[in-house]
Amino acid sequence: LYMPFAISKLELINYPLTTIQYATWRQMGLQTTTTTEYLDINLGIFNGADIPDNITDNNDAKDFLVRADVKPPTDPVKLRFGGYAWMGNALPPATYTYIDTIVHTVNVSNPEDKSFRKNRFGGFAMADYTKDQLALRFRGEFIMGKDEFLTAPDVSKTDIRNSQAYFTQASIQPLKQVEFLLRYEAYDPNT
Repeated sequence: LYMPFAISKLELINYPLTTIQYATWRQMGLQTTTTTEYLDINLGIFNGADIPDNITDNNDAKDFLVRADVKPPTDPVKLRFGGYAWMGNALPPATYTYIDTIVHTVNVSNPEDKSFRKNRFGGFAMADYTKDQLALRFRGEFIMGKDEFLTAPDVSKTDIRNSQAYFTQASIQPLKQVEFLLRYEAYDPNT
């Protein structure tokens, strides 16, 4: 929900954990947006994760984006809800840290430049109500990730890690110059 937002347009000073943990910040590719009165559709194809940068990406497998925003005709409340999927691949990091009874760091050898799945699925809802000078705003998002990774200490094997994050956010603006905001969020890196 907040991935395309500039910092200056954020409602709270920080991005939510859903964006910090799952955002695909630097991408090169093509995206198309179709906007209608009640529905927006985004489709995209991208070069993949920015590890370590956009130039050295192995480019073997592309990432795909699909997103739909539903905008029902409701007055005086402005509603928007939808869902999205980011299906992609990325190279594993050069080193892996794992914990058993002590902490180990393993150097990863990936001679075939093998890509690993890195998928994201989520949904969001937002509602805005404005009357005279009073404004009420609600936001919520849930996202889950499915990552394939090398299993340490035996880096010849792979495994899947599932994660999830969500937030709910509310604000009341009694005057144009005053707004009170509240956000609750949670992130589980390995469900």
